Amino acid sequence: MKYFLIGIDGSQEELFFRFNLPFIQENLTKGVSISLEEDLISRGWSEICTGVHASVSGAFYERMLMDGSYTVSTEYKLLDELKVNTNIIPLWDALNANGFSVGIMNVPTTNIAPKVNGFFVSGGGGGAKVTSEIEDEQCYPKNIKDLLLDNNYILDERAPTLLFENKIDGNNDFFPRLKLMNEKRIDSYLKLNNEFNVDFGFIVFRSVVVVENIFSAEIDRFLKGDKSVNIDIISKLRDFYLHFDSCLERLCKGVNAQKIGFISDHGTVPKYNIVNLNFFLKKLGYQNEVLNIKSYIYLLKTLKRFIPHSIKKILKGNTSIMPIYYSIVNFDKNTSRLFTVNLGSSSGVYVNDRIRFNGCVEPDNIKNVMHKFIREFNSFAMSKKHNLIAVDCSAKKNGKHGKYYPDILIRMPEGYQVENLNEACSSDFVTPSYNSYNPVFLKDVKHDLWTGTRGKRPMATFLNHEFLNDNLCEDHDLTCVYHIVKKEFNL
Repeated sequence: MKYFLIGIDGSQEELFFRFNLPFIQENLTKGVSISLEEDLISRGWSEICTGVHASVSGAFYERMLMDGSYTVSTEYKLLDELKVNTNIIPLWDALNANGFSVGIMNVPTTNIAPKVNGFFVSGGGGGAKVTSEIEDEQCYPKNIKDLLLDNNYILDERAPTLLFENKIDGNNDFFPRLKLMNEKRIDSYLKLNNEFNVDFGFIVFRSVVVVENIFSAEIDRFLKGDKSVNIDIISKLRDFYLHFDSCLERLCKGVNAQKIGFISDHGTVPKYNIVNLNFFLKKLGYQNEVLNIKSYIYLLKTLKRFIPHSIKKILKGNTSIMPIYYSIVNFDKNTSRLFTVNLGSSSGVYVNDRIRFNGCVEPDNIKNVMHKFIREFNSFAMSKKHNLIAVDCSAKKNGKHGKYYPDILIRMPEGYQVENLNEACSSDFVTPSYNSYNPVFLKDVKHDLWTGTRGKRPMATFLNHEFLNDNLCEDHDLTCVYHIVKKEFNL
């Protein structure tokens, strides 16, 4: 193999230097690391696959529909966008067009598998149903499904499937299942590569982000000498990472690639603070609450963590409730000038204008509202105390999908996350994330982002590259990985 791209979802280099992990530590130390920053608005895997930001591809983590409602979508399929946006050339097409074969496995949001010269196994994510079973449409060519089934390939496992749907709440079940997923992925990839002998390989692992989202702060507190951590969990975490390290070593030796890149879509960091942006909007009179059916649905969402998983599934199937459920907040649209999407991923703020949301702000007054808010937010004592900075995002709105980018972005230090439906802080601007200050037991975990949150700095380390330089990283986000790979193939 000429080039092998190894993706580890939700990782940054520091994660692999907390325990003794000889193989990956040696490779990350020998490689050349580039410093990148993600805005956590655009999906990192899509940037890597297409070389363009979400403002061009539409690959937002959260996207307001802007159809006169306040409905937000978290769904995205890269292949759907490629059908209508022929200006985007995914990495596998660019390589195939120049005579290079590809072997792709488990890249998130790539469902359905496209036709390629080589093989392609779709990944989950982007709103797709989380399942461990592979379907025909997720395989190209379709006959590789037989190999995957014979090898007991596991498509995806996440906290909801592991802890709630399948009732795995003991340490003796949780970690072995994730280890097995890694093993079967590697076994399957090596067998497929032996059959197809591709020039370019790309595989993504999601087990690490599942672990980090739950245990990130637990590991951080342990490394800082906190005696209140769950030592049994720390031992199992160390064992999990050592097993993952040995899996990577077996994979790399089996593939024997000339060049390797270790990448991720974003980092994962301990979550110690929750920020309620709506609290600030209300405090300065930018947002006013209203009591109606939406407020009761919103209350239902805030109580979500107490509702049994089986009941949640029933509610999701109710066609009369769900459109309201996915409408984001209970504010008075006739008097509220600003709002934010409080699903936990985005720290974006939107002007409630008449054209996009049927709101109260006239289009010619959008800029005035934005600039006034930015001045007031950045001069607010609590903003300064926590180093929270509001910035104008007008420059990000270029491109086919640029209109979906938030009007204002609140830049936050690592370890801060906006209020979400699982962790509300309705009575204050910034609240400690209490889960992160207590020992973690799997039986107590109620959602996937238990003590971790997305970090802005993804992993991007490359070995044996000829053309790696700063000019290829002009935008300093993950779109540059696309161009690095192409350059190494002289494209």
